Amino acid sequence: MQPSEPASADRTGIEWAPVARGAFSLIPFAAAALAASRRRRSHAKSARYWNLTSPTYSLGQWVKDQAILRSLGMPLPRTVAEIGPGDSLGLGIAALLSGVQAYYAFDIGRFALPERDAEMVAPIAALLRAPSPEARNGWPDPHDFIEAHDLHAALFGSGNGRPTQEREESVRRDMQQRAGCVHYVAPWTAEAAPEKTLDLVVSHSALEYVEDLDALFARIASVLRPGGWTAHQVDTSSVGVTRRWNGHLAYPPWLWRLVKGRRPHTPNRALPGAYRSALARAGFDVLSWQVARREDGLRRQALARPFRDESEEDLACCGFYFVARLRAGTA
Repeated sequence: MQPSEPASADRTGIEWAPVARGAFSLIPFAAAALAASRRRRSHAKSARYWNLTSPTYSLGQWVKDQAILRSLGMPLPRTVAEIGPGDSLGLGIAALLSGVQAYYAFDIGRFALPERDAEMVAPIAALLRAPSPEARNGWPDPHDFIEAHDLHAALFGSGNGRPTQEREESVRRDMQQRAGCVHYVAPWTAEAAPEKTLDLVVSHSALEYVEDLDALFARIASVLRPGGWTAHQVDTSSVGVTRRWNGHLAYPPWLWRLVKGRRPHTPNRALPGAYRSALARAGFDVLSWQVARREDGLRRQALARPFRDESEEDLACCGFYFVARLRAGTA
């Protein structure tokens, strides 16, 4: 028995409710009202996120990154940048408490609150000091890359993995003041970022909103030292714009522009092959590429023409995690 079609979809696979919402956002007064509503929802979501999951989730992101990178031969980095941290610099807190010397947050705006980040330092430090630290790692599973009962001890050692009170207080103060080992670069421009100095640049569910992948990876290459590393988790689904996970691929370019309207965040609709090509042009060698796949959703014939010739592997990909390294001598 075939799953029923969403009521807002026609036989081409297009869902019309997202078109109506995008068109509504183009009306000046509507755009302002939607922006205010988004801010209220974001603040409420941020409060729930911090109270329920943020310390364990943030630590889990960092542990996952380090497990995968360590399996490829990268030691603990000294300097780390995160792209698109959003409402929380939690990953940076976990990194600094585990031995990283400097953390940079690159974003389009200042969404994270200093007071909330400062309050998160103690819970993350407590998790790191626990006999068997708890972390929500998600996919990919870091245990698939590092076989250890205590991932934290295996990755960070008994010293850096268990932060001292002095280190905890230093990180809390720097998070509160946005100073010292914490560098909040927002908006992220070429002039505001260090050049050729960082060991690692990471992101989680941020790159799928970037339209110009060539410019993005060139920017990442500009801040990494020669031989520097970059690791990213990318969501290639519709991220909730449509009811089907791949419904965003049904719209022809002209209609997708209407779906986007004035929404601040819509997926770029780039498939994995586009990321690989942009990485190569920016001077990166891909070292690891993990893919999550789905077999449901729209079939090839229901997609917009630009996507019908894509590979089966790319069309079935709902998300991926990759690690790449900047080739020495890249300008």
